Amino acid sequence: MAALARLTPAERRVLALIAGGLTSAAIAETQGISPKTVENHRQHICGKLGLHGPQALLRFALEHKAFARPVAPPCMGGSPHKPRGILLIRASLPRA
Repeated sequence: MAALARLTPAERRVLALIAGGLTSAAIAETQGISPKTVENHRQHICGKLGLHGPQALLRFALEHKAFARPVAPPCMGGSPHKPRGILLIRASLPRA
């Protein structure tokens, strides 16, 4: 889908997590970013895809779930052009 090609890897990860039913707070926790950053990603996704309305992003994410696969972030020291990392869910790790 051409519209999804305009999204950054971080925006695609957020979109995939939205499609998975996660809230902004849960996305922030799992990705190790602030909730404000998640909200910025959501706004940028809506702007790039021309989505309007409170449920438009969720509806789009669910309808295009197969196309919104997350992109793995690069490992430390990896090249952003050749990601070697895996998508880690921090919330699944035991808390100290």
